[in-house]
This record gives sequence, C-alpha cells and structure tokens, in this order.
Amino acid sequence: MNAFMLIALLSMPQAVPAKTIVPTQPELLKDWAAARCIARGVGFDTEGGADASRSAAALLERGDYGADVYETLDRMAARRLTRPQSGSSGGRYVTLTCFDWRRSAELDRVVRSFPFRPTAR
Repeated sequence: MNAFMLIALLSMPQAVPAKTIVPTQPELLKDWAAARCIARGVGFDTEGGADASRSAAALLERGDYGADVYETLDRMAARRLTRPQSGSSGGRYVTLTCFDWRRSAELDRVVRSFPFRPTAR
C-alpha cells in the first residue's frame, strides 16, 4: 500500500455503530399484541402465523406483565380481526389490520392502564 492510499484511508470518517434502542415495556407489549394479532389472523398453522407466534413468544419473554394482561390483549386481537381492513387489490389485510391496531389510541390507552412488574435482568 502506498503512502497516498494510507493517508486517504486514515482520513476517511469512521463508521459509527448504530445506537441500540431499548424498547420500553409498553412498546414491547404493543409489539407482542401486533405479532399475536398477525398469528391469529393468518393462522397459527401457516408459515407466517408460526413465525408471528414465535415472535410473540420471544417478546413475551422480554416482558414484565402478568399472564392476565396477555390474555386480555389476545382477546382484543381476536375482536379486532373481526373488523378487517379492505383495499383496492381485494383479499384480506390481516397485517394492515394488526399494524393499524398496534398504532391505535385504543391499544395505547389499554396498554398504559396495565401495571408491569419490573424484574432484574
């Protein structure tokens, strides 16, 4: 390597690793609700449903809420899926329905009402 190339390499800005954002407990719970909604909507026995179900299980492991909270949100997801979205290309819009619910004021209000039990990690 010649001196010019070495100087050029050393003068280049260094890549800064991306900052890891640690989600809050309410954010994790809303993510769980969306994953569970998708799993229910597409079917637990499908590839997409199984993936969403595994994702929900992983999010549950990170959560500090009681089982009653997850059961309540699971029932809410089932009810939400009875009001599916529609669009110009026809078919079901399970993912859109669940994403919209994930960002809804309704879910936000319910999630904020749940106490969580912080655990040492």
